[in-house]
Amino acid sequence: MAKPDKDIRVRRKKQLTRATVIATILLCLTALAMGGFYIGKNDVGTSDDGSSDVLNIDEVSLNTVLFKGWEEALEKDRIEAEKAIEEAQNDSEEEKKLSDQSSEPQPATDPSPESQPPSDTQPSPSSTNNWWSYPAIINTIPASAVTLSTVVNKGNKLASDYVPPNLTLLQNISGIRIPSNKQGTIYVRSEMIPALTQLGAAAQNAGIDLSIVSAYRSYSTQASTYNYWVSYNGGNVDAADQVSARPGHSEHQLGTVVDFSTSAAGDAVGAAFHGTVAAAWLAENAPTYGFRLSYPAGQEWVTGYAHESWHWRWWSE
Repeated sequence: MAKPDKDIRVRRKKQLTRATVIATILLCLTALAMGGFYIGKNDVGTSDDGSSDVLNIDEVSLNTVLFKGWEEALEKDRIEAEKAIEEAQNDSEEEKKLSDQSSEPQPATDPSPESQPPSDTQPSPSSTNNWWSYPAIINTIPASAVTLSTVVNKGNKLASDYVPPNLTLLQNISGIRIPSNKQGTIYVRSEMIPALTQLGAAAQNAGIDLSIVSAYRSYSTQASTYNYWVSYNGGNVDAADQVSARPGHSEHQLGTVVDFSTSAAGDAVGAAFHGTVAAAWLAENAPTYGFRLSYPAGQEWVTGYAHESWHWRWWSE
């Protein structure tokens, strides 16, 4: 709705002022013309020349006519003044409505990309072919803000001094082996041990051989792991970024991730594990116990990493 024209508002205010002025002038002129007497009754007043306390018939008739004309003019101006006042009030109400509308909160616009926190997911294939790349802006999560559901990926990293609470050495889980060369090195948050115990029992009942070959890794351990993959790929950082997280960006630092394996894969991770019975069983059953596969096949552009059928994170039941 457009605002009333400014000239119309000004003109209406002038009309109101004019009506008031006219009424005042008429009142003054009438008083002068009548010699200052009061006409409440036709036979009471003061003569025009002041010679008599009683008006003659001509003076009464003349003043009666003047009074009637004054009343008619005043009534006309009163009607015009009321009309002008009403129009001015309508304009004021209309302006108030427009002002209220303009002050209402407008839909928020998206902030510029530079001011947005990193997304939990990576760009779609249509926007980039380098699905393994890290974003220009990376959010460091304060240790005090880390929870069991904290998202850690290429856009969100953990602080270098973050150590999860309640780390517990994992051993003697029925149905899940700890290979001899990994004994005394597998730590997880104690909160997830009941879920692991239940999953191990289910695997054992199904005749599935499972082992855990990796779990919590500190920031410094992840740095060494990442550097190993850079070296393994001849210094090719892009190749390393596809299969290994940079320090701070690994879910292993949360203490709620385990890398499973099986004797059929030599208790190792990698392509040898993908086609095993254990991998297939985990894909079907692990979610029942609160685990999720972090890097599924075909979702590289979302996760930023190549498929890892062994990497399972516990998110709580």
